[in-house]
Amino acid sequence: GALDQGRRDVSYENRDAIPATAGPSAAVSEQSSTLQPGGMVERSALPLQPIESVPVTKQSQQQPYIPHSQGRSVDTEVPTNLRDPIDKALSRLEQQVGTLDAYVCDRLQYTDVATLHQYFSAEQVDALALGIYNLERGQALILGDQTGIGKGRVVAGIMRYALLTDRMPVFVTQSPKLYGDIIRDLDDIGQKSFKPFITNSTLPAMRLPDGRSLHVPDAQLHLREMQQIQATGDLGDYHGIFTTYSQLQTVKRKETPRREFLRAIAPQSILIFDESHEAGGSPSDRKPGLSNRADYVRQLQQDSQGVLYSSATYAKSPYTMTLYRRTSMMEALKNDAALSSLMIRGGVPLQQTVSGMIATDGQYIRRERSFTGISFNPEVLPVDTQTAENIALVMRKIMEFDRLKKEAVLSISKDLKAEAKALSVDNAVGEAGATSTNFTSIMHNLVQAAILSLKSDAVVEKALTLLRQENPEKAVVALSSTMGSFIGQYAKDHGLSVGEPIDANFGDLLHRYLVRSRDVIIGSPFGAKETRPLSDAELGPVAVDAYEAIEMLIDSLDFSHIPISPIDYITERLEAEGFRVKEITGRKDKIVSDAAGTRIYKTRSGRE
Repeated sequence: GALDQGRRDVSYENRDAIPATAGPSAAVSEQSSTLQPGGMVERSALPLQPIESVPVTKQSQQQPYIPHSQGRSVDTEVPTNLRDPIDKALSRLEQQVGTLDAYVCDRLQYTDVATLHQYFSAEQVDALALGIYNLERGQALILGDQTGIGKGRVVAGIMRYALLTDRMPVFVTQSPKLYGDIIRDLDDIGQKSFKPFITNSTLPAMRLPDGRSLHVPDAQLHLREMQQIQATGDLGDYHGIFTTYSQLQTVKRKETPRREFLRAIAPQSILIFDESHEAGGSPSDRKPGLSNRADYVRQLQQDSQGVLYSSATYAKSPYTMTLYRRTSMMEALKNDAALSSLMIRGGVPLQQTVSGMIATDGQYIRRERSFTGISFNPEVLPVDTQTAENIALVMRKIMEFDRLKKEAVLSISKDLKAEAKALSVDNAVGEAGATSTNFTSIMHNLVQAAILSLKSDAVVEKALTLLRQENPEKAVVALSSTMGSFIGQYAKDHGLSVGEPIDANFGDLLHRYLVRSRDVIIGSPFGAKETRPLSDAELGPVAVDAYEAIEMLIDSLDFSHIPISPIDYITERLEAEGFRVKEITGRKDKIVSDAAGTRIYKTRSGRE
């Protein structure tokens, strides 16, 4: 999108094995596995070697990536803390298998290295070498390349390898829309006319990049084909399996044919998890009975012959780290809970350390685009400090109310569990009870919105400085939140139609969070859950008095100095200065001012 006066623009955007061994680095193990053309090797470790410390002369977060492949490099960078571990892992792999180009060319059965280099960059060959070597040992690689480096072709290369070694490639991604992307990548590496069996029982016709159409015309025929493959273990004229993360879920907490199908074929499959963090899950997802998606994925990969994880943000959360159990990471601890607990305590420093360790083992590789010329210079901006203090005061009071309500929640939960126990229903007590979301766990959303609103005027001035300087520059304003959902909910709650005046302010947002802090989630003995507000009687007089005092406090404060919709405020101010603003977000609801200055509720069209 663009904002311009002439060619000056502002736009908005809505925004993360080869074991180390002992002995000199030049030593070559005599225990290396025998390599057969296009085949597998026995599961054995490479000789241990020390990691030598190479001084980093350039103090930056990135260093140039030096590929070991002799193919064409795409000039990438590598995080400074991963440069040496990745380089050492690739060097040790070369000691085991020879040149990486010849190794990958052999395993993917291309006629010569020149042909390999037509299909893959040097960075992609390095990743393929690590991925194939780990798969030959029944293990895994985490492909953590940043967007734009070419993870798709590496994934396609691993799928080709699976086919050549008589394994089923199972490609798991976020959306059926991405099926076409991997078909294109397969076509680009010479794997023409790849025919996938998709687990989606219904799929509108999708035009593929090679001109073919992918669709499921008959759900019953599709089910019979799935059952046939499951029974025989033979894909027939299909080349692999395509599925999405949503397809791995239960339906109404019941098992599905596709879950049974994938579980049955897992032992003869190589699993490829695109955007693997999507399979991470969290401990709160766990429920009695059938396994949730996260647990199901972990079981699938445990049963498979090897895994490729592809994600630029693989370590989304401490629990997500337990997904990568086919790497050496899980050899350090006894179970998932121990790893999650350790990652929580260790925080980002431990995550960085672990990334370096699995990179040393040849099970993690990451390359990035250069940040050269891009400065990261946080500034302290002038804001309305009194309004900031008022918001902080309200949040402190809500936190105090949050503590007062806990007694009411515990009392309700105790009564519900006693009732469940009296019913003598199996598993009833575990489901029965009451819980409530702590305000502290959602407060960051409110803090984020407040900071954005407080900085709106300063952001406008920064943008104008760029647009009006002697050599004008385009200004891109990246926002952490559009406030679209709040505006839409406010309009719904107040019965507003498009075009009507809207009187929302930051005080209304504080009221919304105060109301949410009163909610309690009631679990029945039979598993049903209901969310409702705590009554005055349940809260008790002390908590009720605190709640009403906060309501009066919010109403008494003046929030007129900061906008409730920063993106609309910034847009209007820049347009008033003669600049044109375009927006790249997915929000629907917005606030605009008419000629008289009245704020009006509006919605954006689907085209916008």
